[in-house]
Amino acid sequence: MVREEILRAGHDRSLVGVASLPDPGTAQRCAVVLLNAGLVHRVGPARLWVALARRLSRLGHPALRIDFSGIGDSPDASDSARFETRAPKEARAAMDALSELAQVNRFALIGLCSGAEIAFKAALLDPRVCALVLVNAPRFLEEPSAELVASLERKQAARYYWGVALRNPRSWWKALRGRADLGAMAHALLARLRAAGRIRSSAPESPDARAFRALALRGVKVQLVLSEGDWAQDYLDSILGPESVDNSARAAVQTAIVRHSDHLMTPLASQRSLLEQVQRWAADWT
Repeated sequence: MVREEILRAGHDRSLVGVASLPDPGTAQRCAVVLLNAGLVHRVGPARLWVALARRLSRLGHPALRIDFSGIGDSPDASDSARFETRAPKEARAAMDALSELAQVNRFALIGLCSGAEIAFKAALLDPRVCALVLVNAPRFLEEPSAELVASLERKQAARYYWGVALRNPRSWWKALRGRADLGAMAHALLARLRAAGRIRSSAPESPDARAFRALALRGVKVQLVLSEGDWAQDYLDSILGPESVDNSARAAVQTAIVRHSDHLMTPLASQRSLLEQVQRWAADWT
């Protein structure tokens, strides 16, 4: 059974959330804070955060889904700080409130899209964070350059044409009738052939790379969830190098791919996959 109650966080108690608390007879484990995805309030896309918080609480993890200031039931912030600066502090305030309520001092942070970016930044600031689940993170610390964005978009398109269009007889039928983009299909094939056997170098001195190394040294479990075809995997490779590279920070990151999903994980089948994957990871959170 899950008990839920409204929880207020922040120095002025203006941040509003809902805590899902384990049954008193359940062995209590590290707490979990779920962070807003963009402008979606604390229920998450298609109520995903509600389902995840309740599932985790049944496993012994006190879970809090919280609204950042200016979203959902939390009023606008009283200061003029930028959201990117304010939100990690608000995530830590949510941890403080849940710590006081549930008497816990270790946390897993879960975020989707911009919530993943905020979770990453908050984890760097707070040693109580022992695990991160980053779902389709658009960035980590740095804003990717225009050149990198263009490169990632080309890789994403090439992956689509290689994995879907080139293997679909309908695509070839369309090509023969002049209704398919033969140039894009040829570019994807060439890009795939050029990439074969090539290992991309990492950028060990970038702020993002240093941040991942710092989390690895602290023993933070970093778990990345990606919708199939999302560019975040290539983005991570551009920061740390591919999985084949012997890199302590890269080795600390676990990745799961959710098939047939959109960026916000709204299809029910993809939500079930995400819930099951997070539950498997949560078994190792202490």
